[in-house]
Amino acid sequence: MTPFRRTIVAAGLEQGGIRTSCLGFGDEYNEDLLSDLARITNSRFYDASSSESFPAIFAAELEGLQKLSFQNLRLRIKPLDFCDCYWVLGECPSHSLPDKRIEFVLGDLVSGEERIVCFAVESMPVPCVAGIPAVSLKGEQLLEFEILFDELTADNAVSKTFTQVVRIQATQDPGQVRQNGEVISWVSVQRVGRLVREVTRHMDAGRSEDALKLLEAEDRWLSKQNADPDSDAARALSALRDRICSADWSARTRKAAYCQATAFSKMSSEDLWTGEGPAPKFKRPRRNEQRPEPPEVSTG
Repeated sequence: MTPFRRTIVAAGLEQGGIRTSCLGFGDEYNEDLLSDLARITNSRFYDASSSESFPAIFAAELEGLQKLSFQNLRLRIKPLDFCDCYWVLGECPSHSLPDKRIEFVLGDLVSGEERIVCFAVESMPVPCVAGIPAVSLKGEQLLEFEILFDELTADNAVSKTFTQVVRIQATQDPGQVRQNGEVISWVSVQRVGRLVREVTRHMDAGRSEDALKLLEAEDRWLSKQNADPDSDAARALSALRDRICSADWSARTRKAAYCQATAFSKMSSEDLWTGEGPAPKFKRPRRNEQRPEPPEVSTG
């Protein structure tokens, strides 16, 4: 039945523009199925551990319809000369175009929403002449992005397209390499979103030691990137490790982990957080939600 349900949901989006949000209530629903159905149409998956969550969930869905600003956001990627391969870190529907580009479907955005999509890229080696990389002043072409969407106005929808070429600037001096802390935090969140699903599969099979090895490896990666120990990714790994080590892995724990993985993979600032604990830092506070304001940072 599951492939049939996926086909119905996908057809609803393609033929009628219908997006399917999914709500799981209690501890008996199938979180794998519901999160998958929501992902197919770039909609929302809610984990409601009690009926007290319902008013906020229904309000968030209604508010999302009223604040809709952009529809059919798509990202098309074409590898250029120095791109060996690339892959998306989060989870969003994708398909191949006739010109062999890949189109990633990001769905709709509400007013003020920020969506973050991260990709890992492997670059071709830059040739050297007399020990010096033979590069152009602008850098070598890596990827071409084409962003398409429909902007909603008071009267109609206006289709818009933007293109940009991403370049790589080669160096043989490690001292010239600069890490971007903000990008590292985005990448780590989406890596953990994918990792949580792998950990869940190991726990389903009774392989807790393998699950802990995955968490330890990701901890080492975060440490190598000098990631903030209080980041969303670091806190998620720590909480999951504590649950596994204390043998606190139940149906409720699994559903909470899936809810977190879905939120981390989609990384929307506006989707309602229904997971356990405080909302991730990349989400904006909603009405009646208290969260400390970040300190102001000045540059110049």
